[in-house]
Amino acid sequence: MMSVGGTTTMTSPVDAGPQSVPEAGPDWDEVRAQFALDPAEAHMTCCFLAPLPLPVREAVERYRLAFERNVLWAEKDLYGIHNGLQGDVVRALAEYIGGRPEDIALTANTSAGLGVVYSGLRLRPDQEIVLSVHDHLVHEEAARFATQRHGASLRSIRLYDDPAHATSHEIAERVAATIGPRTRVVGVPWVHSCTGVKASLPLLAEAVAVANEGRAEEDRCLLIIDGVHGLGVEDVDVARTGVDFFASGTHKWMLGPRGTGFVWGAEDAWAQLGPVFPSLILDRDYWQAFKAGAELPPTRAKWMSPGGFQAFENRFAVADAVAFHQSLGRNRVAARIAELNTSLRLQLRSLPHLELVSPLEESAASQLVCFRHHDLPAREVLRLLAEHKVYGTITPEMHDPAARLCAGLMNGPEHIDAAINTLADL
Repeated sequence: MMSVGGTTTMTSPVDAGPQSVPEAGPDWDEVRAQFALDPAEAHMTCCFLAPLPLPVREAVERYRLAFERNVLWAEKDLYGIHNGLQGDVVRALAEYIGGRPEDIALTANTSAGLGVVYSGLRLRPDQEIVLSVHDHLVHEEAARFATQRHGASLRSIRLYDDPAHATSHEIAERVAATIGPRTRVVGVPWVHSCTGVKASLPLLAEAVAVANEGRAEEDRCLLIIDGVHGLGVEDVDVARTGVDFFASGTHKWMLGPRGTGFVWGAEDAWAQLGPVFPSLILDRDYWQAFKAGAELPPTRAKWMSPGGFQAFENRFAVADAVAFHQSLGRNRVAARIAELNTSLRLQLRSLPHLELVSPLEESAASQLVCFRHHDLPAREVLRLLAEHKVYGTITPEMHDPAARLCAGLMNGPEHIDAAINTLADL
């Protein structure tokens, strides 16, 4: 049994996930002690790959050893998504995002999730996909491949002109203005990895819903979200925002094992896709259609989980990552991380030789803090920070690169101070 900030976490047998009993507000120093990091180093890299807290590391090792002792110990759990250990994972994720377990497909990461959705999309040559110029390469490519397969068109729009002054209402208004009768998909990132701008999912969903009024189902515009930079750090019930599909890995702010992710889709949205590869997570209806050589019923989320054996010790431990968050409180986690990054953002803005790329406006400010030095390239800034044991990342190279610092649960105010003091001396 382990105590984390007044929360008792009971380590259970290998065939069950841990149970968390919230008792009091977190002690953030105790939370930070769950990470195997040198406290003298400021690792501000949750937007890239996050270190695993102790309960998740222990879970991965527990599951791994169970396989080593008997490779068949979890055989019954590998073929169903709504029972056994994989069932624990989808139920944990569904509870965390406010949705239903049966609307979740398990994938290896965000890229695979976006590939599942766009590859399965029923698209006609007279339809189009609309993305933003702020998307990551993997979102652009998933959409481009889909349009090439179906002879459809792809269009990208700018959601704001100056990220530092972007607002969630401006983003939603630009989306609303671009949707036409041919628009089959609007695909946008929740949090933009190149700027740190955050969109409002309810406002985007409202814009798409208005455009869908009076449309036939086969002409319906779907809202597809790359959500990886918001999951685990925003206090939002994603499944209740009105979006159609939400793809995310769990290896960033969610503090899940590497190589794990999922797609959540609205109950009526999954029928807009067709399976794109064999899955091992099937059911009676699928088997009956398969044996009869008949057409499959409308697509279900479970059928979209990529088949074959996975890194199951990592996948099973996703439930432990969710339990870690819930033991602390999703709202408390979000408030703590926002407090750290708001302080970082405001102090960065005060340094005359730096340009803050990310917005200050609360509704559009994420926990990704992007900035540029007036004279030094981003990689040089990051190198100099690393010399002082402050570690950050660079924004995607397909955009104008900026340096990026993101304080997470493994950080404290002294890490913000170390970053600011180093940057002030550049």
